[in-house]
Amino acid sequence: EAAGLRSELAALNRGVFLGTAVIPGDAAAPLIELRPGDTFLRLGHAYAVPATLLEAVNPSLNPRDLRPGTGVKVVRGPFHALFRKGARRMDVYARDIYVESMPAEVAEGDFLAQGTYRVKRGAKIKVQRREWIGLEPLAVSPDATGGEGPAGPVWIYGTAGPRRGRLGAPGTGVEVADSDLSELSNVLAEGRSL
Repeated sequence: EAAGLRSELAALNRGVFLGTAVIPGDAAAPLIELRPGDTFLRLGHAYAVPATLLEAVNPSLNPRDLRPGTGVKVVRGPFHALFRKGARRMDVYARDIYVESMPAEVAEGDFLAQGTYRVKRGAKIKVQRREWIGLEPLAVSPDATGGEGPAGPVWIYGTAGPRRGRLGAPGTGVEVADSDLSELSNVLAEGRSL
């Protein structure tokens, strides 16, 4: 039943939070009027989402030529991702509103301490078609790590994971499909998303 409910909610919420659908009066993803000096970067900072998300939900607007008075869809963030290890699933939320789930796992032999992590500023890395989202521990289970936190870098990654890439010290983290990683990179805000 839970999987069916997640599927129904995702069908409803994906278009609103990740697509172009606008529901009149929706406070979570409203249509606003651009003011002089507005850019996707400035709006993204104000609404706690990456500018790339605002570009994606407004495909008819040219990001280099936003005109005051034009209607623009904004999404109120930040987005968060909740990894459920036993279910091998990553649930994505816009603030506290469920948006969707995607398959996710910790690679065999890796250890990821239970706790809360934040998307680290300056740690969303994209090299050609490979991406990594760096995380910093905020509150990690001391029982699991001896109170010191993870031994190496922590990432959300795709097929080019930290043990397969050349990012320095081997790390750990959560592996998702490359297409899901691109979407997560598009919605998770550095320094804000958990």
